[in-house]
Amino acid sequence: KSSSKPSTKRNPSKKKASSTSTDNDLIAAIRGKSLARREAGFDSLMAGLEDRYGGGGSGNKKKGKRNKKMDGDIDDDEFEKIQAKLMKNKRK
Repeated sequence: KSSSKPSTKRNPSKKKASSTSTDNDLIAAIRGKSLARREAGFDSLMAGLEDRYGGGGSGNKKKGKRNKKMDGDIDDDEFEKIQAKLMKNKRK
């Protein structure tokens, strides 16, 4: 008997292509979420360290007597006083 109905078998190559496409989409979504989670974790780590240690500024903050005058230009008399003081301390 010959059937007058056309064959309704599905083409397996189309199914594989569709399956591969959805698999690749799923893998890309998982990788994207993983990357976003990793970046968020790093950002929260850095924010915590900045809160704890006061980071995030210019980074040139120094404590002590050196902040008194940081412009770098001093007059010759002041330079000689400082140099004499250092040499005196060095000899001790």
